[in-house]
Amino acid sequence: MGTITTIYDQVHESIIKESIIVKSIRKLDSYDYSNYFNRETIDNAYNWVQERGFIRIIVMPRLLDVQFKASWYERKLFVKANYSCQ
Repeated sequence: MGTITTIYDQVHESIIKESIIVKSIRKLDSYDYSNYFNRETIDNAYNWVQERGFIRIIVMPRLLDVQFKASWYERKLFVKANYSCQ
């Protein structure tokens, strides 16, 4: 039996590779996001995870994509922050 970290790692990998979320976080242009950081995005991810729970927030990148037209690198940062905040 694995640790809880291993379980979350498996869930995270499944989400970013095998779910509908992939469409919302894949790279769409040549923007180099490796140094992209937005404190507000991370704070929002933390607050949402604390208030709603990690599993409920998994679909947020789709909402950010369709309703709020956030850029792909903002959505990717949100997903990474969600995982880190859980």
